[in-house]
Amino acid sequence: MRKTFLPLLGTLTAALMAANFSLAIPITGSVDFSGGASLNGTTLDNATQVLTWTSVNVTPFGVTIGSALDSTINPGDAVAMTGPWSFNSGRSALWMVGGFVFDLQTSGVIEQTVDFISVKGYGMLSGNGFDPTPGTWFFTSQGAGIGNGNFSFSAATLAQTTAVPDGGTTALLFGAACIGLVVSTRRKSLVV
Repeated sequence: MRKTFLPLLGTLTAALMAANFSLAIPITGSVDFSGGASLNGTTLDNATQVLTWTSVNVTPFGVTIGSALDSTINPGDAVAMTGPWSFNSGRSALWMVGGFVFDLQTSGVIEQTVDFISVKGYGMLSGNGFDPTPGTWFFTSQGAGIGNGNFSFSAATLAQTTAVPDGGTTALLFGAACIGLVVSTRRKSLVV
């Protein structure tokens, strides 16, 4: 009995250590911005990038209430934007607010006319002790330029949490299967 119990105890201990019960905490929610952007074109149909950003703030209802982003981002907060940004490329630290940073990895124009542009991109949202979380970036501008390529814009970033952490359940099930295998092997060796 003692010879059977010690390997089982060792296997169970290893399984529990592997589980470690560490939970991944992804960023949840979305945040919306608005402000000004100086584009390299005088109309939206010939613009290819934002040269500089001006007066970018979180919109009045721009943070998902009760989300991870809501923990430190408030409506009206100033947003630090990094420029220049080409519509068909990524940009590290594209925006920063409330201790969160969004690194845009890739983006592309969805629609572009003389008075409208829509750009969509993907990147990684991180900050405030949360696990880096994939996010989607949306940028739109419409209407005539204020002059010399200055346009108003709106943008949003949506955290894309698709994976749900299991809290070590998989490792525990694997450990239980190992224990079952050891017990089964021991019983067969006693019968022979």
